[in-house]
Amino acid sequence: MHGLDVTFATLAQTENNAAVPLLLRAIDSSQRNIRELAFRALLHRKSLEAELAVLRRWHLLPEHARQIITEKPGWLSDGIRKGIVCNEEQLHANTCAAAVDTLDYDSMPHFCEATADRANLFGAASAHTVLRLAECLHELLNAPRDYRERRDPQSIRAFVLPSLERALYNASPDHRPELVEAFLLIAGRENAGLKRMVEQPNDKISELVLSMLETTSRAGIIHYLLSCLDDPFMPQSIRSICCRRTDISFLRQLFRRIGRDPTKTIRNNIRKMDKCGWLVRGPGLLEALTEAEQAGAATWAAFSGMDRDAALEVVAYLVRNGGVMTRRTAVGLLSEFDVPAADELILLAAHDEDPQVRALAAPLLRQHKIAGGMQRLLEMVDSANEMEQEAARQALEEFRFANFLEVFDSLSEAARVTTGMLVKRVDRTALKQLSDECQAKERSRRRRALEIIVAMQAISELHWDVSQLLHDEDEFLRVDAVRAIAKSDIPETRAALRTVLSDPSPLVRQVAEEALAKLSFRNPNDGSPMPTFEGLPNALGRWTESSPH
Repeated sequence: MHGLDVTFATLAQTENNAAVPLLLRAIDSSQRNIRELAFRALLHRKSLEAELAVLRRWHLLPEHARQIITEKPGWLSDGIRKGIVCNEEQLHANTCAAAVDTLDYDSMPHFCEATADRANLFGAASAHTVLRLAECLHELLNAPRDYRERRDPQSIRAFVLPSLERALYNASPDHRPELVEAFLLIAGRENAGLKRMVEQPNDKISELVLSMLETTSRAGIIHYLLSCLDDPFMPQSIRSICCRRTDISFLRQLFRRIGRDPTKTIRNNIRKMDKCGWLVRGPGLLEALTEAEQAGAATWAAFSGMDRDAALEVVAYLVRNGGVMTRRTAVGLLSEFDVPAADELILLAAHDEDPQVRALAAPLLRQHKIAGGMQRLLEMVDSANEMEQEAARQALEEFRFANFLEVFDSLSEAARVTTGMLVKRVDRTALKQLSDECQAKERSRRRRALEIIVAMQAISELHWDVSQLLHDEDEFLRVDAVRAIAKSDIPETRAALRTVLSDPSPLVRQVAEEALAKLSFRNPNDGSPMPTFEGLPNALGRWTESSPH
């Protein structure tokens, strides 16, 4: 073996051209090690004779021999160019196969020229080769850059596109479909020629391009079609194609591209689409989609310019029959519809088994002013699910203590009680803020805080704060505090009132004695009934009118 290594190394490096015929005979050897050494030696020599000889054997070469040749990119390039214009059927077929196997993108312009040469006997094979090389280049363009490769895929694309575009117009009509596919695979959305074809279709090539876009199932071309959704100036012809296509393979990719939360650009492009051909397929289409695809279909329907009743039917079907993730998306889209049918769906969603769906429905209950919506929100405020609770509280955002404090003086006594009880349920910080008001320096704020405590029926929760007001410096505020604390019949109340019996003010002592006497004779079953929210709509109306929030 050492002797063979030396021999083939010599044949690879010698300037004597007689080495080439010898190496060509060696690649036909019955011994694999000799064939491999011969191939590797040939790769060190630049010889058109050797390249053509290898091409003529290409269909007979074993896989490992082809692999050795692919390790030296460009070695076969001259032979491939010669083979493209030959009249030998087998050599041309081998040339096409070798060009694809070795990814000889430099040969693409020559194959394109062959498709335009009416005298070329193998124009169809050349067109097919162009398409196969375009497929490989498309994968290279869309894969992460491998910096071990010397040539930049973008540079390769820039090199081959001019000749491919010329071939579209010069090739035989029989060869154009494959060239169009190849062009669409590698041109990209920003290509000036392609932009011209889809924006101003005024010739047969443009018509062929648009027809291909409307019918192809090739993933690479659909990828281009969907990439146009990200174009702020998406051509009208592309929008029309997206609207007309009804094939499931395209729709699946389209809906996945739109997704649950499309970008502003995609949303704007969808709004300009006023027809949806896929609607004719009915609910059966939606059932065949995955949850992610159903979400995209709902998003398309909600934001598109299509008939709103038809759009709502799509969203309604998914609200009722979709999976959890789909229902979450569909419910969020109901804000795009302001009709009674949408209100029914919102109320249905507010009782969904999934807490996140219920949470998404919460703000819509208020926005749409749905009958029964307020009562449902109050139920959600008391939910055991934190997400649902928080959504209901945000939907009742105006019922915050700060707002209540601002408009308290303008409310009637009944509205104070009704609204105050609601604020206590909605605003988790209400009692803390009310406690702070009890300790305010201004007498007017302390007095109003005491009135609010009574209105919110929060005496038991803020018993300590009220007890502190029993010893306020203001005599009349102490009287109000006695009357307020007496409304809560608990042991702490009696103890607090007894401390007031020694108050320096006769009026305070008298009121405290009367309060203790009433507590002593009070029947536990007597007392004021708990306030209800029957009067809430009127109270809310007055509050909303008077509140700047």
